[in-house]
Amino acid sequence: DIPIAIVMKAMGVESDSEIVQLVGSEPDMIDAMALSMEDPVKTGVYTQGQALKYIGNKIRSRAAAGMMMFVKRNVTPSDEAREVLANVVLSHVPVENFNFRAKAVYVGH
Repeated sequence: DIPIAIVMKAMGVESDSEIVQLVGSEPDMIDAMALSMEDPVKTGVYTQGQALKYIGNKIRSRAAAGMMMFVKRNVTPSDEAREVLANVVLSHVPVENFNFRAKAVYVGH
C-alpha cells in the first residue's frame, strides 16, 4: 500500500497545504486527511523525487516477491514510478510530459 499523501507528492503536489486544498478545506476533510498527512513524515518523503523513489522501490519489491510479471530493470525506480503514475494509475486521465496536475486534481476530488 502506498499512502495517498506520498502519491500526491509524487505527482508534484509537494506542499501539505496544497494537498489539503485539493482534497477540501472543510474541517471534516482536514480531520479525515490528518493521519494520511503524517505518512510522508514517517517515511522521510518530502519531495517529488523522494516520493517517486519510494513508489518505485515499492513496485520493485512487489515484483521481487512475484506479485508482478513485469518490471523494467534498466530504468531507475523513480522513472518506473513516473511511468506507472502516468500510464497505469487513472489511465483515462491524460498526462503529457509527466505533468500530473490534472491527475492530482482528479485524485484530490
